[in-house]
Amino acid sequence: MTQPIIQMTDMVARRDGFRFGPVTLEVEPGYVVAIVGPNGSGKSTLFHTLTDLVRPESGELRLFGATYDVDELAIRRRIGFVPERSVGMDRMTGRSLGEFAAHWYPGWEAAHYRDLLKAMEIDPDARFETLSKGLQRRLASAIALATGAELLLADEPMDAVDPFFSEHILDLYSEFMAEGDRAIVFSTHALDDVRRIADYVLLVNNGAVVGMFEKDALLEQWQVLWLDAAPIPGTPGVVRIGHGAMTRVLTRDVEATRSSLAVQGRSVVRAATPELNEILGELLQTPAREGAAVN
Repeated sequence: MTQPIIQMTDMVARRDGFRFGPVTLEVEPGYVVAIVGPNGSGKSTLFHTLTDLVRPESGELRLFGATYDVDELAIRRRIGFVPERSVGMDRMTGRSLGEFAAHWYPGWEAAHYRDLLKAMEIDPDARFETLSKGLQRRLASAIALATGAELLLADEPMDAVDPFFSEHILDLYSEFMAEGDRAIVFSTHALDDVRRIADYVLLVNNGAVVGMFEKDALLEQWQVLWLDAAPIPGTPGVVRIGHGAMTRVLTRDVEATRSSLAVQGRSVVRAATPELNEILGELLQTPAREGAAVN
């Protein structure tokens, strides 16, 4: 059986008085997980816990089967991290940051790093503090991708990055996943990024996990249906009804809804996949499940 890369068991973390959890979940090799939620929902607290800036106050966090209090250095060498805000790098250049990272990561890929700097149009001799925020984010991703790590943690990696380079970085993340048993966990407000590369969506709100959802399953199970007449109250799967020239129905179980509509004599005039933000917005209305167990 494959060992999870990340394993949380009834974990509760607290940062600056903000409580996150309890949460029980696993992230296995081969998957990309996007953490999505409103501002202040707990995304940063979760990343601080995953990178050992915050220790769980109860429960357990394991990475690669180990814990920070026993195997801190070994764990860190297996993680590439793109922080939301880079600290202590201002006077260093891209070249010196690469040399520094090479000391910490046994699998450091120097040639790949040079190629990444070139592809992201970063001057290796420019100090970090002189770069725009978008260039700083691109540099942080280049460093993380060249570590040879098995887990990439990226906190809002596309923030301030222009759309062209966002697309390019997402391609590089996909290439990262193609090499061995790796995983990516990233947070974002850009749901197009989620739709493009994520396998699972970890939805958080108010310091709790609403759930972890398989992205493709969401997009298959949820549909927008336009009907010739309104469905009867209590139609299975229906979560929202809009009235107009045609009745617009949002369902989270399209098979159950269509079966019921057929019995009711309602005709589906048109159907479409809803936007991911509409699906997640509806799921946010669902009370968070404390300790939600997900695989």
